[in-house]
Amino acid sequence: VPEGTVVPYKNVLFTMENTDDKCFWLTNYLETLLVQLWYPTTVCTQSREQKKIIIKYLQSTGTPEVVEQGLHLFKLHDFG
Repeated sequence: VPEGTVVPYKNVLFTMENTDDKCFWLTNYLETLLVQLWYPTTVCTQSREQKKIIIKYLQSTGTPEVVEQGLHLFKLHDFG
C-alpha cells in the first residue's frame, strides 16, 4: 500500500509468526519494535479526521474562501 493511502479499518498492519523454537523470544522483541508503527498511524488518522471537521465548519459558517485559498492547512496545529 503506498504511503498516505487511506485504507478501511480492520486491516492488519503486520503479522508475525515464529517458526523456530530456538528463537522463542524474537517474536515479542520484534512486535515491541514494530508496534511503534501504531502511534504515528493513529496520529495521522486523528489529524485527518480533525481536518475534515475543520473544513466542514469553515464552509458551513460562511468562510469557504479560507478553504479555497488553502488557509485551512494552518488551522490545525498538531504536535502529535
